[in-house]
Amino acid sequence: MLEFFRADPAEFDVVFVANATAGIKLVMDSFRAEDGFVYAYHKDSHNSLIGVREVALKSRCLDDNAIEQSITSGSSLLPGRTEGELQLYAYPAQSNFDGRRLPLSWCHGLRGGQVNRHVLLDAAALVSTSQLDLSNAETAPDFTVVSFNKIFGFPDLGALLVRKSTGDILRRRKYFGGGTVEVVVALESEQWHIPRTEILHESLEDGTLAIHNIMALDTAMKVHKELFDNL
Repeated sequence: MLEFFRADPAEFDVVFVANATAGIKLVMDSFRAEDGFVYAYHKDSHNSLIGVREVALKSRCLDDNAIEQSITSGSSLLPGRTEGELQLYAYPAQSNFDGRRLPLSWCHGLRGGQVNRHVLLDAAALVSTSQLDLSNAETAPDFTVVSFNKIFGFPDLGALLVRKSTGDILRRRKYFGGGTVEVVVALESEQWHIPRTEILHESLEDGTLAIHNIMALDTAMKVHKELFDNL
């Protein structure tokens, strides 16, 4: 599946989720753990990205000019922030209002080499009609959400694509469920757990996955390749 988006498995991991919105919520839950985060989002974002502002410490809605000026000048899009605050920038690869495609180059520019600055890309609309190329891990978004039903029609399944170099931040979330932990102790006198840490997606995929949908995804990608690879 990573190869479908030209993403090197050595550089990226994939977390299967119900849909793009579920992937966004997973990122949000991880970022709001501990001390919280500040948030900036593009005005053409889907409701699922806009809703993240409700749990952020501070948020700001942006237009194209604000983003491009910030990238050019190297200034923060979140004035008044405290030094060291965790920052999340989010935008759609394709506008949910008019279908306009926004520059994927913003991902690298928005990070600006800052270790506490991360980019979430909503690619659900874009991938329905265009190839998403994540072959350059250095310029790719930290987190990318997609919905496979918007590409193939079936299965009803989504994914969160994560750059491994920034994936550890997702381990901050407090909730654990299903097979995301190695050991759980739940006694009246003692309560602790050991999370899975060796493989990123194993620590994030709560409960039983949609096994049949994942199996169907393999068939969908094969059919897609047969239809379109020679065009």
